[in-house]
Amino acid sequence: MSDGSIEDAEGSGEGRPSERVEGAAVSARLVSFVVLIAFALRAEGVITADTWFNLRFGQRIVREGLPRVNDDTLLAMGAPWVDLQWLAHAIWYGIYAAAGVVGIVLVRAALMTWVLSGVHWSDERRTLRPALVVMLASIVAIPFGAARAQSFAEFLFVLTLALLDREPSWPRRGAVLVLALLWANIHGSAPLVPVLIVWRLLVRGRTWKRGDIAAELVLAALCAASLFASPYGVHALSHYRGTLANPLLRARVVEWSAATLSLTPWYYAVVAVVVAAVLRGRAWRRDPFGVGLGAAFMLLGFWSVRHQIWFAVVIARFGAGWIDDALGESLLRFRVRGDRWARPLPWISAVCVIAGSFYARRGFARDRFSEVTQTLVEASSRGEKLYVDLAHVDRALLTEHRLRGKLQYDIRFELWKARDFLAHSAREKDRSPRGLARWEQFDVLYLERFEEFGPVNQALVRSGRWRAFRVGPTGTLLRRAALPPDASRAWSAFLSVQ
Repeated sequence: MSDGSIEDAEGSGEGRPSERVEGAAVSARLVSFVVLIAFALRAEGVITADTWFNLRFGQRIVREGLPRVNDDTLLAMGAPWVDLQWLAHAIWYGIYAAAGVVGIVLVRAALMTWVLSGVHWSDERRTLRPALVVMLASIVAIPFGAARAQSFAEFLFVLTLALLDREPSWPRRGAVLVLALLWANIHGSAPLVPVLIVWRLLVRGRTWKRGDIAAELVLAALCAASLFASPYGVHALSHYRGTLANPLLRARVVEWSAATLSLTPWYYAVVAVVVAAVLRGRAWRRDPFGVGLGAAFMLLGFWSVRHQIWFAVVIARFGAGWIDDALGESLLRFRVRGDRWARPLPWISAVCVIAGSFYARRGFARDRFSEVTQTLVEASSRGEKLYVDLAHVDRALLTEHRLRGKLQYDIRFELWKARDFLAHSAREKDRSPRGLARWEQFDVLYLERFEEFGPVNQALVRSGRWRAFRVGPTGTLLRRAALPPDASRAWSAFLSVQ
């Protein structure tokens, strides 16, 4: 590729082949750099409570087969459980077993990069606009960068959009059906496939032949039926009853709650920019399919915080065209005088992500959680009742099988009953003496989320009924003071860092 100067092809139709290739190279490197650097800065946040949940049940699936009944935790013990995301759980556990935390972070980085910037890797425009669009999408998407089952669903979502954004054909219909069958075993967002097909038919079907319309309706019906093409069959509906039809999730779980300006201010800012661009350029005239999806997912993101990631994916897929419509031919363009300046960008971003993954592994290796699990196992062997909070309950189960059926908290909110939500909410938020008494049903507590449980820790210790020991950078281990003294080596180690 030449490094010589290239004349601006603005207004001249298609540029020479060398111009298009060079422009595409610069665009691909720039947008990937934007995503990967943003991702590398929060690599440690890739491993969250949802990640440990995925890994724990992937471990169970690999070793024991598909779970049917909850027997991991005391909360909802014995309740029927449909693991609709079983395939994603097994894949994540396979990655973890092969490459540990580093593998999890790198795979998640690759998925996020492709989802947000893959459509621009062959972009022929020599402008800053693809990078601007990817930056807007990243602002919304990066907070949802944790490795979880939805990570694979986002990937399938982009593939499906790419197929549906083209003229329908039998090979593409077959590919969409295969993706729908796979998606039904990956994540609960699989109903998006028939919805996307119907939306395309409504927007573009007026110019199609009757045979194509009938074929699209059949495809939508088959994709809807594929929701039951899992080992759980029609019982998959119980997952949706426990999530979408559960008002307590929106009332008690932040991720399921409605978006507010104080909770997700960045989402409001990105929505304002995107809406302004669409209105200014009247993008709905050229791209009613993409604009309609953007409007629907924008509203869905306001309805529930957890759905904002889908709006980010739609922006990344269609936003460059909307920006083009709004800015015309003059704004945010630049001359490409060779691509030498952009060549190091992939290497810089790759090094940053790899460094971030090893930093994340180092953090988990040094947080002394193995001592926590040892203490919990010894306490459970004495018949003491244990409580490990959301952040690490599944990590404890993943690393120590003897804790199975001994811990209270369960991240599978769809299994909770109303009384469970109310009791848990009161226990975590009530700092009064009566509220603190709710912890008396337990003997040992491990409260890792210091920003939430810090006041609880202090109040419990001040009550004189608990002794607290700091473990690692944030975790706090508490034991009821009324219990007989514990002389185990694990508690002695905690005493030394009190």
